Amino acid sequence: MKTLKLMAILPMVPALLGAQQDAVVRLREVLPSEVAEQVLATVEDATASGLPGRAIAALALEGVAKGRSGEQVVAAARELRIALGAAHQALQQGTRTPAPGEIEAGAMAMRLGVEGPTVSALASTAPSGRSLVVPLVVMASLADRGLPSDQALGAVHARLEAWATDADLLALPGEVGELLAAGLSPSEVGRTLAAERIGFSVPVAGLIQWAGPPAGVPVNGGTSIPRPTPPVPPPPPVRLPTP
Repeated sequence: MKTLKLMAILPMVPALLGAQQDAVVRLREVLPSEVAEQVLATVEDATASGLPGRAIAALALEGVAKGRSGEQVVAAARELRIALGAAHQALQQGTRTPAPGEIEAGAMAMRLGVEGPTVSALASTAPSGRSLVVPLVVMASLADRGLPSDQALGAVHARLEAWATDADLLALPGEVGELLAAGLSPSEVGRTLAAERIGFSVPVAGLIQWAGPPAGVPVNGGTSIPRPTPPVPPPPPVRLPTP
């Protein structure tokens, strides 16, 4: 899956960002001049709009390395430009000024089926100062595995509320994979993850287990509890006739 490939290279992001510094120069070296000019025009348009244009250049270089035609490279560059713009808008609507990496992660998430309002909801509810790169990547991975957009958001948001580290978040797709392998549907997995907050846990074996009621609260075995019978009022006093 594309998301899993991205997650595999996530630790390499700093090095990749450094390598992208030469992406624009290399485009002129590896692409026919007409194709290079079209791609570079898209890169410049994105940069002028406050978007990470070098991500478009890097995508174009990847396409060249994979033997894509010039027409395919240009089309992919323009598609990514649109996705970056949509992600930037969604993050801003979540009252966040997004960093370049967050815009790229948001674009990837939306291209894998995460809806714009869901990206906005994550941006508006995430802890202040917390980078959204990993949460967005994880949410995209969950959507790529078939989870509905809102359930993917709920699973990520629950961990953010619990102050989960990036490593904790990156473990979430693996938990989902185990539940899917155990035979649950994506919707059932989403509901199970949501239920973690009300008593369910997802063990390593991938089976749903009931974590039980809170301490001190007895388990109801299903036997109905009779309602208490209201007290019967005493009879009114008997008055004797006066002689």
